[in-house]
Amino acid sequence: MTIMGFAVNVWQLFILRLLQGAISGFIAASLAFVSATTPPGRSGYAIGVLQSTVAAGGIVGAMFGGALSDLIGMNNVFFVVGSLCLVSAGIIIKYIVEPPEVSEKSQSSSVVKNFRFAATNSKLRNILMLIIFTQISIVFVTPIIPFYLENLGTPIKYLSTITGIMVGVAGIFSVIFAPFWGRRNDRTGYGRILFLAASATTVSMTAQAFAPNYIVLFVIRAITGVFSAALIPTLYAAFNKSLPDDSRSGLMGFASSATLLGNLFGPIISGFIAAHLSMRACFLISAGFMAIAIAYSYLVKRKENMVILNF
Repeated sequence: MTIMGFAVNVWQLFILRLLQGAISGFIAASLAFVSATTPPGRSGYAIGVLQSTVAAGGIVGAMFGGALSDLIGMNNVFFVVGSLCLVSAGIIIKYIVEPPEVSEKSQSSSVVKNFRFAATNSKLRNILMLIIFTQISIVFVTPIIPFYLENLGTPIKYLSTITGIMVGVAGIFSVIFAPFWGRRNDRTGYGRILFLAASATTVSMTAQAFAPNYIVLFVIRAITGVFSAALIPTLYAAFNKSLPDDSRSGLMGFASSATLLGNLFGPIISGFIAAHLSMRACFLISAGFMAIAIAYSYLVKRKENMVILNF
């Protein structure tokens, strides 16, 4: 992150971003750690809280990053982020203690063994597909937000700051509501929560395509944040409850990898759609991916006569 501040062209930045993606596995490690050390009856809530912290980082990063880029320049923002990563490393070294039993279980499994298990287990495989489709939908429009805001008449002078706020507002409501949805997951079937949240997110994503100005878009994105907060934690919790104890932490890493695949494919497809169709079409296609996730879960359940998410 620090070296990115010294990049002089887009290709240097691209290579550094690839390197960042290769070595920044702390979200997956956090998810695996929480899943392996939380009692089964509280896993939904714990994963919801973890997702809140991830969303909180997105809020602070987007809002302060946008404001700082206006105040101190984009290059200096990378130096700030590098310093924050160093602080995080210190916190991990000082406070994170891995229980011996978790370490022993992790050593008994391997990446190849875990991958084979996930690939041959139809329930896990289908949940991973749902995670990919859902995450594609969630992040699909993020790259075009500043251009869409400009198209809606946002003052150019404050475009970076308003973009940060616009991206952050969904995260704010995700932070607030993710623990709520997590508690609901521990008490009710995952399928009901997923269907409600995905349906509402589909509608709100569609509504964003027809927002007349950035004030209305702000309100709609807040609503999107309320319901999208339930999606990935619900799928994570369902995946977690289907795992054997001796390889839980390793397999949860695949759930995180599915999320990262969604993060990869979403912006790439979105950029192509925005360039060849329109920015409003991106919101409609984002809603379409969410609808695909809903349809996929029902089709698989009907075809295989199996309960994937306890509908």
